[in-house]
Amino acid sequence: MMGNVISDPKGIEGNIKQINGLGLLPIETVITDEKLTEQCQFLFKNYSSHCEGYEIHMGQSTALVPNKHLNILSYGKQEGFILDDKCWGSYIHGILDNSTVINDLLSGFESIAKGEFDYKKFKEEQYDKLANAIRQSVDMKLFYEHLSQE
Repeated sequence: MMGNVISDPKGIEGNIKQINGLGLLPIETVITDEKLTEQCQFLFKNYSSHCEGYEIHMGQSTALVPNKHLNILSYGKQEGFILDDKCWGSYIHGILDNSTVINDLLSGFESIAKGEFDYKKFKEEQYDKLANAIRQSVDMKLFYEHLSQE
């Protein structure tokens, strides 16, 4: 979607054979009939800490400009494309759950990024707050009774 063109020559996603993308990245994507779903570990840009996420897509993207691959290594593959430090894209879902990526993105906002921001920890804290609010507002015993009924 971030590239110039998305092609679907086999009509896998519908009747539209080709559509323009947003044109943000110098890439073209062809939808394929094989769906890739896999967990992955990767290095983000030039950082040494390992990140994790997952890939789920039915397409193959190709850079239209040489050396525009993002230095994301997933199982030894380059899985991303870069226009500049402010615009990049990847097939990796969950990429923003990694503090290395978040801290890199926030690096230009010194008022926000005064220290390391652990997004994964923050997200879990928010889930815990939600769970506590539900426990206080819902009759959980009755809830579990209804779940166990067939």
